[in-house]
Amino acid sequence: MQSDDALDVEIAARLEEQRRNEERARQIPIKVVLATTSPPTTAPVATTAAAAVTEKPRELENVAAAEDLEGRVPGMPLQTVEETAREEITPEPVQATEAAAADPVMPATGMHEQVATNAVPAQMAPAEAVMPFDARHQKISGYQKAMKFLENYQYNPDESLFLFFMCSDEQFKAGDWSEECVEAKKHVYHVFSKSPGRNRLVTVFAGSEKYWKHQNDFYNDPDLRVKGVPCLMKWEGQHGQTSGMLVQKSLYDEPFLRYLFKNTDQPEVLFAAQDIKNKQILTVNGYDAYVDTMIKFEHEENPVPTFLMMVSGRFRNNNRPWCPYCRYSELPLEYAFYHYAPKNARMIRVEVTDSYSEWRKRNEFTRDENLLLKIVPLMFHIEQLPAASPNGTKSIKFTQHKVRYDELASLRQLFTSFT
Repeated sequence: MQSDDALDVEIAARLEEQRRNEERARQIPIKVVLATTSPPTTAPVATTAAAAVTEKPRELENVAAAEDLEGRVPGMPLQTVEETAREEITPEPVQATEAAAADPVMPATGMHEQVATNAVPAQMAPAEAVMPFDARHQKISGYQKAMKFLENYQYNPDESLFLFFMCSDEQFKAGDWSEECVEAKKHVYHVFSKSPGRNRLVTVFAGSEKYWKHQNDFYNDPDLRVKGVPCLMKWEGQHGQTSGMLVQKSLYDEPFLRYLFKNTDQPEVLFAAQDIKNKQILTVNGYDAYVDTMIKFEHEENPVPTFLMMVSGRFRNNNRPWCPYCRYSELPLEYAFYHYAPKNARMIRVEVTDSYSEWRKRNEFTRDENLLLKIVPLMFHIEQLPAASPNGTKSIKFTQHKVRYDELASLRQLFTSFT
């Protein structure tokens, strides 16, 4: 059986091939990035202190894969043996057909991508009028009708569309066979009913318990890639892009929902501008850009509290992370960082590879003695260590923090431990 990630790679490769041909014909650059300083050619050398941070390195051979963190829950299709460790490294070389699936495209400028995001969450907007729930809520039954709706949907920059995939009976009519669907519906509908009037919600009755025991149309859709029900995401309306995915028990955490829907009905729970104005999230892509960032950190004077979040890259055609757990922990991490991390904190998101086929090979990240990276997502807290001698150089201490990145309680505990 072909794994869903292999299918992702195959679909992405076909779309990328078509896109490259079109781009070549129009003489349009494939990728434009913000220029940064040229990356150095060598990685920072780990000192004894820095290397010691990765506690018992050999034990990392047995660390949990993303599925171990997710757990087996109702509404998540059973996976084949091939799929169960999809974010882990496979030491053997991949087959030639897979290796050729997605050749990396070099930036047009020859520099490495680095995007800075200043921490000014959109939740800070003034309160908006709330429209009646039924006036902006719609129900759809099954995959085919959902596809027809999305095909006919007219993108409106003044409207935010959210898709809520729910349990159903075998005829794709309302039917809550999972307790998670029962509970999630209460929270989603409650928070959405108080969200700004520009929001629109579509509940998609997505199948029975039997339907979700195996891969299905929602699961295999290259844009939606619904891994289980209940599931909520924002439909960006263009190029099949989605964002803000929340699944199963993450939907019980109403702060995540309020952040996704941009609720302003309770000003007292919004972010205080003075608390987060100096927080920053950076994204770097690839190993060279990561090394460049670490060398800059080594030479900073009085660096701010800094977290490294190692995540997957994204498919170019729809900007979806190829790692499912990276995808649905993205919004929870962002919210928790802004809300609980120390003042002036910085989070550096490192996108390791652009495709799953690249990740399966041994690569620079797996060989880096500071990281010894085996899975994504994975967070590190990094600290600058002083030079051991007058003529010595500074080093970096890497401390791994493996928690549930999609749950509010664990993220709150993680970030508040540094305040």
